Amino acid sequence: MRRLPGLPTFAVPLFAVALLAPATAHAAEDDLPVGDEAPRFVPTAVADGYYAYHDTAPTGPTGSATHMTTASRHNEFAVNLAAIGARLEHAKLTGAVVLHAGTSVDALHALAPGDREIWKHIQLANVGWKAGAFHFEAGVLPSLVGRESFVSTSNWNYTRAFIADATPYYVTGARATWRVSPTWSLGAAIFNGWDTHGDRNATKSGQLRVAWTPSEKLSIETSALVGQEQVPLAGRTTPLRFFDDLIVALQVHKRVHLALEAWAGTERNYRFEDPQKGDARSATMVRHPWFYGGALWGKWQFGDTVYLAARAEALSDRAGVMASNGARQSFVPGAVPTGEPFVGQQLAGGTLTFGWQPHKSFLARVEALHRISDHPFFSGSVTEYSESVAGSSATYVTQARRSSTTFVVSAAFSY
Repeated sequence: MRRLPGLPTFAVPLFAVALLAPATAHAAEDDLPVGDEAPRFVPTAVADGYYAYHDTAPTGPTGSATHMTTASRHNEFAVNLAAIGARLEHAKLTGAVVLHAGTSVDALHALAPGDREIWKHIQLANVGWKAGAFHFEAGVLPSLVGRESFVSTSNWNYTRAFIADATPYYVTGARATWRVSPTWSLGAAIFNGWDTHGDRNATKSGQLRVAWTPSEKLSIETSALVGQEQVPLAGRTTPLRFFDDLIVALQVHKRVHLALEAWAGTERNYRFEDPQKGDARSATMVRHPWFYGGALWGKWQFGDTVYLAARAEALSDRAGVMASNGARQSFVPGAVPTGEPFVGQQLAGGTLTFGWQPHKSFLARVEALHRISDHPFFSGSVTEYSESVAGSSATYVTQARRSSTTFVVSAAFSY
């Protein structure tokens, strides 16, 4: 699951590692006989490095910015994503194997259940078969939820929206896609859950997707996901999550592009407890909380090699289902309660990006990002950290803030 700050990782010089970004491969004509035709493997790679400065100066056990997987490290030169792999080109057979590493990978898998260190380095590992208008795939697959990709070179902005880092980039399972017509496609998938590799419980999650592309200038798609995404607890009903996502992309001019994403979801039978209120009977209960939000993007290609991109976003998550409690102080049993109650957030943000792309395989960007919350949410300086206090993990944050400003300089090579 895409969530919250990543684990500390090494910082290395820019471009020190070859990275892979998923690239579109043009398959052979679908109606060709397969026979003994040998598959062709197409290598892909991306090297994505950055320097980021966060005005909150996050320190402590993670040293990462709150709710960011891209450019999460503060005041460091670092590799955001390093990956390399290959894709399969064939009339019927499809597949991909991509390995990756970097600060974004650490952040993506920071809270994943049971992920061994080696598994987080598998970005894609799948095989598929085409049969007429149908395409069947299985393995580690792109989730096809949300507008922004885990590979930054595929996005207009360098950093990603709240909802992108809170929903899955990749899933492990099986998917079937039916191209109904040149403009319509339907898809269905079953997978372990919102975490890329592991599963929090014994049930599986499902997705239905509809996409309509009436022209090269307009595309509309929607995805609906359902599944249990919480760890089951004895004597309690495991919450069931429903999530729906709508994306509209429009080219209003040959140099001007717009995109809109809106989402809404609910966690049925969700148990929300405020640890500062004592036992479960006196804790706050939210049985069926809703979370919702949206984002708007704009891109102006004002030159052959340069562009400006902007993003505005908002997320309301009063029960903390998606955004959690951010950086606020956790309660230690037996201690005097300090800090604010464990509640959710209302978040908003704006991003402005200047991009320079003198070659199709090279992209450099300068970006400013500002986010606000109605509660102290963004990581500051941690003055004390304990792995376990009275049986509970405790992190004391003395400089948690209601706003955060980030400046990023990045450069990436893609092939």
